[in-house]
Amino acid sequence: MQIEVVDSRKTLGERLQAYLRWRFGRDAAKHAAAITGADLRTAHGWVSEAREPKGEALLAIISDMGREGLLALFSPEVETHEEHLERQINDLREEAARLEARLGKGRASAPHQMAARPAEPT
Repeated sequence: MQIEVVDSRKTLGERLQAYLRWRFGRDAAKHAAAITGADLRTAHGWVSEAREPKGEALLAIISDMGREGLLALFSPEVETHEEHLERQINDLREEAARLEARLGKGRASAPHQMAARPAEPT
């Protein structure tokens, strides 16, 4: 089963709504109620109004979705987090390069190494 990754600007409720409609079509609310044990009116709110299921209901839907569904549902946040980490890594590398350059300025020799101290006379 191939599930389309949903738009990251959509809320979790909107993403779940799209998933439930894609997976179950016109009977989405009925199936969502069966999966979660919620009443039909509550499930209808998830499907027609994009309300977010809470607690056990959300866990039941996610469990039913499987790995692909879970990735499709949360991949926008995962990608955003990965991009953030990549930026942090690049910033740290740039800062390390700046510090190394500062340490090397004004020095004609190789980077400082601790010289071995001669042994104390006994």
